[in-house]
Amino acid sequence: MQAGKRVMYQKSPLAEVVFTLRFPTILTIDSNRPVDFQERLRGRYPNYNEGMERQDKFVFTPDGKVSEFIKKSENKKYTFITEDRFSKVTLTPSTLSISTLKYERWENFRSCICLVIPVLAEIYKPAFCTKVGIQYTNIIVRSKLGLEGKKWNELIEPLALGIMAEGADNEFNSFNTNVEYKKTNENLYTHAHFELVNINGSEERAFVIDYENYTKGNVKVEDVVQRAEALHANSNQFLQRMITETLSNAMGPIDI
Repeated sequence: MQAGKRVMYQKSPLAEVVFTLRFPTILTIDSNRPVDFQERLRGRYPNYNEGMERQDKFVFTPDGKVSEFIKKSENKKYTFITEDRFSKVTLTPSTLSISTLKYERWENFRSCICLVIPVLAEIYKPAFCTKVGIQYTNIIVRSKLGLEGKKWNELIEPLALGIMAEGADNEFNSFNTNVEYKKTNENLYTHAHFELVNINGSEERAFVIDYENYTKGNVKVEDVVQRAEALHANSNQFLQRMITETLSNAMGPIDI
């Protein structure tokens, strides 16, 4: 496949996509229910849940053992959910996330971002955002793609497989690795997680390709959508770099 070429997969491995903003803490969100915020989004997100978000801290000894556990804080968390419960918006005093379990294409997801961000800006007026990120969780299941006879090193590139690239599938009881890096000369970071997992307790293995592209530093709220566009473009290229042509073809690519 041509590098950087944008495609949509008919048998997409995407399990979830999450767009996240971080901003300086807004105490109003913690102290008052987001009545106006809900009213503006209720047409698309009619269901509502309210809970608490807890942030914990661990204190370690010099040899790396946990010596103390401290509950740092608890903040309100408000969740607005679509009628089919596949998509939601989550608001806390310092974050906003938009997620879906039914991702079809970027333009549809982008429309959700374009709906929610102006509402956040108008009602809560964050001074700026300190992080903009998009996370994609892909779960590769060979039986769903007619690839039961293929080894992982025929489907996943060595860049993602690491040590698994050289061995037989049955040699590995587990595989779990994380990497984080910064794109040269750009304020663009990627955190990637690769893992071999069992599916719902069965013996069948699946390969997880989970990655978040994000930017650090202060971003004006009015520039968030533009920043999200850039993150999405990089995300499409990332997955193509991690999979072989055999896997890509099995997922049924359609040029966009």
